[in-house]
Amino acid sequence: MIRSGDRNVIVIALACASELQIEVYVAFSKGKTYHYIPDHAIARALGPQRSCALPMFHTHTETDTMPGVYHQSKVTVFKQWNLCNDLTGVLLTLVDHPSTVTTTEVMGTIERFIIVVYQPTNSETNLNTMRRHMFTHDRWIPIDYLQHAMQHSIMSCSKEHMYGGKGIYWIQFFLQQFLNQWNGLGAHQDWAYPDGRYCRKHPSYTGWYPQKMKYKSTRGGSSRLSFEDALLSGFQPDGGILLPESIPKVSKETLLSWSKLNFVELAKEILPLYIDESDVPREDLNGILERGFSRFKHPDIAPIAKLNDGLNIMELFHGVTLAFKDLALSCVGQFYEYFLERKQKHVTVVVGTSGDTGSASIEAVRGFKWVDIIVLLPRGRTSRVQELQMTTVLEDNVHVFRVDGTSDDLDYPIKRCFTDAKFATENSLCSINSINWARIVIQIVHIFYAYFRVCTSIGESVEIVIPTGACGNVTGGCVAVKMGLPVQFVCAVNDNDIVARTISSGEFSKSEVVVPTISPAMDIQVPYNMERIWVLFNDMDITPVKQLMEEFEEKGSVNVPQQLKNKISSVISGYKCTNDLVKATMKRCHDENDYLVCPHTAVAVSYHYHQRDSQDEKSTIPQVVIATASPAKFEEAVLAAGLTPQPTEGILALDSLPTRYVDMEANMDWDLMLRNKIKEITKRCS
Repeated sequence: MIRSGDRNVIVIALACASELQIEVYVAFSKGKTYHYIPDHAIARALGPQRSCALPMFHTHTETDTMPGVYHQSKVTVFKQWNLCNDLTGVLLTLVDHPSTVTTTEVMGTIERFIIVVYQPTNSETNLNTMRRHMFTHDRWIPIDYLQHAMQHSIMSCSKEHMYGGKGIYWIQFFLQQFLNQWNGLGAHQDWAYPDGRYCRKHPSYTGWYPQKMKYKSTRGGSSRLSFEDALLSGFQPDGGILLPESIPKVSKETLLSWSKLNFVELAKEILPLYIDESDVPREDLNGILERGFSRFKHPDIAPIAKLNDGLNIMELFHGVTLAFKDLALSCVGQFYEYFLERKQKHVTVVVGTSGDTGSASIEAVRGFKWVDIIVLLPRGRTSRVQELQMTTVLEDNVHVFRVDGTSDDLDYPIKRCFTDAKFATENSLCSINSINWARIVIQIVHIFYAYFRVCTSIGESVEIVIPTGACGNVTGGCVAVKMGLPVQFVCAVNDNDIVARTISSGEFSKSEVVVPTISPAMDIQVPYNMERIWVLFNDMDITPVKQLMEEFEEKGSVNVPQQLKNKISSVISGYKCTNDLVKATMKRCHDENDYLVCPHTAVAVSYHYHQRDSQDEKSTIPQVVIATASPAKFEEAVLAAGLTPQPTEGILALDSLPTRYVDMEANMDWDLMLRNKIKEITKRCS
């Protein structure tokens, strides 16, 4: 029998009783009346898990009289910091329900506990004063960052470890993980706490972000992946694609400071939010970005043409292949070279293209020692120039297949290679399509840049109109929205209108056929980035999205839940443009502005004219249209619109170059042909 108020004594006695297999009674009293409770009754009441964990939590967190906290008893200090009654319950709740740790009350309790543990010799009892001792500031960040650090720390801790009777070690591990995530608490400089928002400053960064950014599959099979892992992969074994585990927020003050930056400077601020310094040190990252953007022909990288009737067109086609894909892929190629040279490792990049991605990908890695690239293009469904930009590259590390099918058709053998985990690993397969997160993260930059170039004051809403195929561009935009950028998007599509239909009706379903149009890069039936958009607007919860995609892949159609549809449509709207309207828009834009647009850009410009002609109330919102490619690449469409092509010298030179490619006919085994080429490369490079 034990009659003690010291919880340490009780815990030791219960442990001894368990070891010696004897029964222990704990005496509780009120006045002179004692009640004797056997240990098995305590265990039965608490349950098998908490009967082990709870005493340990009490020992570490409750009001025993252990000395050593600034010459005061532990109970005194815990009472000063209002920790006596709720800390044990908070810690147990964290373990039992890790996905629900979002409340300010929980954050406040943990913060006070960290202060007590971290600075036990400080006699201060005022929370704000202690904050000034423990944190630094230059820029403001939302409380979400601390919640991200908290969430990651909890998920890193083993529930089984805690419930195995080692609660005190779980607490210590949790604190260690939290402090690591919070990037250290040791800089005793001025700190501020205005408007209920926490802040801190990384000593070598001007941007704010949760440390050690990691990535997860949209279907849950992969998690805690580094940026390097994300770069050097494609479809995940579970069929999903990668997203950050959380999206960093930026404040209005940060937006204001970013608005003064040029394109490359802005990229240097945004990308560190998603690339941990342990993957790429800041100085190396800056060099990668500078080299990636060095081949652009325009000093602004992405200038805006301000035309008549409020038409603002952001030109994303000043890279080597005259398409917006150059923006991301020029940097992705540099990332490949950086990581692969460091690891002395060879990879095989497999790309499916509807037009522009293939040539931009080839240009990004042509001649690289550590990369071979295989490109599958839909024969007869790209422009003549687009195909020549791919088939005239004769470097030994470039391999081009012309497929007798659509861009969706050629995606299937590629996806089967990646989801065959053993095959993908043995052959070091990578993807450079927009399934690759590195593509998306760089595309976030031009969304911010577009906003800053057309808004009249930071904080007002801007409408960005995007010619949409696989939804990579608008996915980058949705990430920007989640970061805090006040933008609305219009997904402008051609006759292949699955994106617009999904946004308006909630039905995500394939059409019977892919309709060939004069805007071929958008001739897509399955926009795979829609999966990312669903996760982003479902508060990063992957479970329902996984179910949606599994149903879609089984049936070819799925209905998006109404609540999710409403969240998406509050940010994104859809607009469909027919082939005839594309040609008419190209003609109108040229007649009114002496400005030629490509057929993809014309799809988005037609929305601008539709809105202005109908005097839509949204026409008062600042707007920018994304120009995804140069009209010089689409001479057939320009002629169809009754206009004169304006080819560049580089495009004119393509006709005189030799070509190299292999045809995949409809009656051939595409999977076998692709796998044989991959294995041939692996054998040569091993």
